[in-house]
Amino acid sequence: MIISLKENKVGRDFVVGDLHGSYEAFNALLQHVGFDEHHDRVIAVGDLIDRGKDSLLCLELLHSEWFYSVRGNHEGLMQEWDLATTEQRHSIEQRWCEEGGEWFFSLPPEQQSRCVRLIEQLPMVVIVESGGYQYAILHAEIPPEVDDFHDFIDRLIEVDRQAVSSCLWGRRRKLARSTTVVSGIDYILAGHSPSQFPKISYGNSLILDFGAGVECYGSALGLMELSTQHLYLHRQGEIILHEGAAFL
Repeated sequence: MIISLKENKVGRDFVVGDLHGSYEAFNALLQHVGFDEHHDRVIAVGDLIDRGKDSLLCLELLHSEWFYSVRGNHEGLMQEWDLATTEQRHSIEQRWCEEGGEWFFSLPPEQQSRCVRLIEQLPMVVIVESGGYQYAILHAEIPPEVDDFHDFIDRLIEVDRQAVSSCLWGRRRKLARSTTVVSGIDYILAGHSPSQFPKISYGNSLILDFGAGVECYGSALGLMELSTQHLYLHRQGEIILHEGAAFL
């Protein structure tokens, strides 16, 4: 449920926001930063799938040794559907399709099973150190009533329902415009709640979801390089660089 990656001493680490099937934009970002798959790594904040046109290709990135991801609420819908009874599946399918999951139900059953197997082992949190900082990557948020990272991890290990739900679905910190710092970790990198740069920081939590997968004005895919804290945004075929830690 929680994994820690050793510090990458031979390459760079990047964190990508909610992909939502935006495979072409992701590849454009990797090409722009000169990504080296033999030394560099990417950690995704979850929601690899749905809405965009290439959900399956984004999901299959999990086969790559350099690519890691936490579980998002859209992967959670896939697992919920898989574990449901026949009677329950119809309502879950309907709800999932409303969130962009139609692509999954166009697949043959054996390919659906392969997709489910890919997301079964996704952790809730990835912890990694880079540039002297310790980062926690998760999908949504740490509950506002929890102000210590280690307390949150203990609750996840105990499968506390509120902690798990907040990790996948929570938006209360953003809605409250919270400036509270979560102790025990330097930065929390999350997604789930579409944001507009530069308003992405809530205490020491940063939201890297910029609405990728939805064709609308301002939507973008974000990629953050941890060692420099540079943020790259791919928007309508253009890549914009926001340098350094000024926005943190």
